Amino acid sequence: MTPLATMLTAAWGASVSGAVLGSDGSSLSSATVYAINNRMQAAQTETQSSGAFTFVDLPPGGYRFLAVPDHSDNYASRYFPSHLDFCDATRIDVARDRTDLTITVPVGRQMAGQIFEFDGSPIAHAQI
Repeated sequence: MTPLATMLTAAWGASVSGAVLGSDGSSLSSATVYAINNRMQAAQTETQSSGAFTFVDLPPGGYRFLAVPDHSDNYASRYFPSHLDFCDATRIDVARDRTDLTITVPVGRQMAGQIFEFDGSPIAHAQI
């Protein structure tokens, strides 16, 4: 990268791209990906059908990346690379373009059953 290109990237921000994959290897489309800085300010984008995402012109600084799968997918949210908590997530210093972030999210769990009143009668249309 030339010195001028380096200065322009620092002034205008960098592109960061990667993919969101399920722990079973599947690509997650329509997942929301957040780039969160240390001040808890966030930029967001959405994954394509291939699971790929791109942030354009992120200001230089440290970020943690969070993938939130679409509500219709049976996957749990995770921070890069595959952490449950913000503090445990890998902090990525963004100063120039990156194309190698893969966020892996685990398969979630489903719960099924009925909810009953104290007298034993089922509660219709109950949600949990």
